[in-house]
Amino acid sequence: LTACNVNPTCHPASRTVRLTVPQAVANSANVYVYFREAFGLVNPTTSASAAKVKIYTSAEPQYVQATTGYAVAAGTATKLGFANTTGTYSDDATMLNMYSSSIYLQLQDQYGNKKAPGSDLTASLSSTSSTGKFYSAVDSQISSATIPSSDGGQASFLYKDSTAGTHTITASAGGYTSASWTITVAPAVSHYD
Repeated sequence: LTACNVNPTCHPASRTVRLTVPQAVANSANVYVYFREAFGLVNPTTSASAAKVKIYTSAEPQYVQATTGYAVAAGTATKLGFANTTGTYSDDATMLNMYSSSIYLQLQDQYGNKKAPGSDLTASLSSTSSTGKFYSAVDSQISSATIPSSDGGQASFLYKDSTAGTHTITASAGGYTSASWTITVAPAVSHYD
């Protein structure tokens, strides 16, 4: 390996590293870059199965994305969380005496990445509304949800309330920080001719 003769610079805000290579690089050549741990690079905080690096050079300023990626795994689970990302967004509004759409509960790392538990995890459910109720399916009332160790590590349930207003749902399980979710229950709308 040939060491760089100009120290690389790291720009955390733009997640870029700039370095000057110590010799000319032929077109389509393979270049390997190694960083010492002390350099301070850290993985992204969002887990991904194949994160890809984008590279550009002074001779080719339009970046090229790597064809292969690397895995960024979720860290140690520390908390419960309600899913609120594209594809698994928890419902946050419903009508009086009507079931909500699915509300998704996950075990997460400190950055909010979903992490399946080592074994099925039961979380207690509660609401700031004394009339709020939880269901695994229509007419199947529950007081807790089980986050499975398989099938993506995510539980889902429905919520129904006979009191209009904005209520806070809380999920708790021993050893993990509790999660809260706000749901608005709107009064039923009547139409008259």
